[in-house]
Amino acid sequence: MIGLWTTTRRGDYNMGFKLSSKSRKFQRKLNQHSSSGEVKTKQEWYWLCAQVGLIRNDKADEEPSGADFVQGWTDSIKPHSNLILGMLFKRYVENFPDIMLQTQVRQFMEEIFDSEGTNLSVRGHEELNRYAEGGFEIIRDEMIDVPHELFIFLNKYHQIIVNC
Repeated sequence: MIGLWTTTRRGDYNMGFKLSSKSRKFQRKLNQHSSSGEVKTKQEWYWLCAQVGLIRNDKADEEPSGADFVQGWTDSIKPHSNLILGMLFKRYVENFPDIMLQTQVRQFMEEIFDSEGTNLSVRGHEELNRYAEGGFEIIRDEMIDVPHELFIFLNKYHQIIVNC
């Protein structure tokens, strides 16, 4: 796959993962009182949100504003990064059903993947960030109040996934 990649550079820095302030606040509230565990890292929370967004094909109109919370895969998420990239690519291709030619698939790959860092291009990061925000909006809308225990959140989260 050499030669298919674009660059993740935007100015002098690499793109990274972003969460809205509302999403970060929801995670903090969830972790604050839970005696049954917590979502330990922002990237774990991000991935929980992104899964919902990808499964439901629901993404925010715009990428969350603000600084990246991390620019690479954390140790807890890195083993799953290929699955994440695969889910993003699958959704990306499904949203454009007219691509049948190998050259068109290759062009799509060039748009979202990169050979550096997270293996996501600027566009890939933007898309995944929008899916994560869209997933958070679904979680927030369906849970209304932030659960005070992780096990309650996970039960409700499971229902959101099952009902997709």
